Amino acid sequence: MIGCTLGEHNADIVVRLADGRVLALECKASNSEINSRKRINKEVAVDAGSWVRQFGEQNVVPAAAIQGVFNPAYLIQAQNTPVVFFWAHRLTDLKRFLQRSRC
Repeated sequence: MIGCTLGEHNADIVVRLADGRVLALECKASNSEINSRKRINKEVAVDAGSWVRQFGEQNVVPAAAIQGVFNPAYLIQAQNTPVVFFWAHRLTDLKRFLQRSRC
């Protein structure tokens, strides 16, 4: 998958939300808790932190669509960045989020 450049980092998908914010979505899969550390802490959280610093928390929504095995502690740590997580088996949550951004 070719990413979209957003600031200094690429996102897998960049969407302009109806409310004017930008959703920067990373897509990550992991097959073990150890691998999930790299996927979340070194890839998703680093990019998200950069986007928030560059564009502001009010202007960008860093997010990740994830699939597989993830250590819950790494997900909790990354949410402090902040990052919104959507599980691949529950993409209706992402759909609802997109619909609610229209309000």
